[in-house]
Amino acid sequence: MKPGLAILLVEDEAIIAMDLRFRLISAGCGRCRVVSTGEAAVASAETEPFDMIVMDNHLAGAMDGIEAAARIRDFKDIPVIFMTGYPQDEVYLAKTRPLRPAACLDKPVIFEDLIAAIDSVAS
Repeated sequence: MKPGLAILLVEDEAIIAMDLRFRLISAGCGRCRVVSTGEAAVASAETEPFDMIVMDNHLAGAMDGIEAAARIRDFKDIPVIFMTGYPQDEVYLAKTRPLRPAACLDKPVIFEDLIAAIDSVAS
């Protein structure tokens, strides 16, 4: 991983969020902010600089990850890596495709796949 990256991790499952944050920091991420709602993701992206977003699809709050990414895309072009525990069927792909995600990973996420996706964007 490119050292010093600033990543916004949007994950509402606390144990998964803590584990991913720890592993990302250990892998060289410079800053990893964790939020659990789409609303908090949009607010964080408005006020803080991030190199990329790692976004769960289903989140706490009224806004899902796809809607949050679309709102962020309205004001910043930040690469997004989606994570989902649901099938990546044509309906899901039709929703994410216009956002040009850097990757769509199945949950549980294999950390090496996440790092590979991050590296493909950050290089």
